[in-house]
Amino acid sequence: MKKTLIAAALAIASLAAHAQGSLELSELRGVVDPGGITGYISGIATNTSGARIDHATITINLLNAQGEILGTTSASGSGLAPGQHWRFRAPTSMPYDVSVVAMVKAS
Repeated sequence: MKKTLIAAALAIASLAAHAQGSLELSELRGVVDPGGITGYISGIATNTSGARIDHATITINLLNAQGEILGTTSASGSGLAPGQHWRFRAPTSMPYDVSVVAMVKAS
């Protein structure tokens, strides 16, 4: 349980804010269930472009303390108007130490 709580805290620290082209990420945080295994990474994605985003995918790597990738999680959304906010959740199903935004795609 202690390791999982640390993982959630590190996830928050490592995902402060991320911008990729026309999609800006903010308020990223890791949440772990009371059992300590499953949870999610949540945040807000904002369309900072002047055009509609038909499809967006946010991919997040889950790493151990040595920086090795244990797994990935992602969230997908569609139909984001210019300036619109999308509250996303990417599920996690394993303990991890650090989470890092690996890729943000918007088209």
